[in-house]
Amino acid sequence: MVETGVAYLDGKFTPLADAKVSIATHALQYGTGVFEGIRAYW
Repeated sequence: MVETGVAYLDGKFTPLADAKVSIATHALQYGTGVFEGIRAYW
């Protein structure tokens, strides 16, 4: 299966095959931590 299409990354359009996000990205490290830290009071 071949991926086709484009993604908008770092202010420019790039092929999906070249659109990579580093695991060290701030949003990945801290954005997911928000969901782990939320308590639900019902």
